[in-house]
Amino acid sequence: FILFAAARWFGLRLDLITFVVTLVTAILAVALRHQIDPSSAALSISYCITLIGLFQWAIRQSAEAENFMTSAERIHEYGQLVPESYQNSHENGVHIQPPDDWPSRGIIEFKDYTLRYRPELDPVLKNLNLRIESKEKIGIIGRT
Repeated sequence: FILFAAARWFGLRLDLITFVVTLVTAILAVALRHQIDPSSAALSISYCITLIGLFQWAIRQSAEAENFMTSAERIHEYGQLVPESYQNSHENGVHIQPPDDWPSRGIIEFKDYTLRYRPELDPVLKNLNLRIESKEKIGIIGRT
């Protein structure tokens, strides 16, 4: 909502600026009617009106590009994170590293898995049995 409101606010300000430019152009065309032929005056006013659409389009494109770059920046930052187990092992002075051949198989398996958000709450997952084979793609939808 805030992005939409900010875009509308900025769009209104751009409309006001282009309106002022168009108004000044029209006033100059009337004031200089003896030095400027009518076709040139009409063309300059027409270009000023076209300027409104071009400004709006440019602002929308720059905002959209910034949104896309924010997503790419987040992905880049996520890729640069230090794994927690590696970070914690160095903080404690103990370096724990899995064997070189780990994992030997790309299988993830849950047997009778139960999960709760906090110890005092009811389980959100109860007795889950799940086996994900190597190279298998799955989708998990929802909070749990």
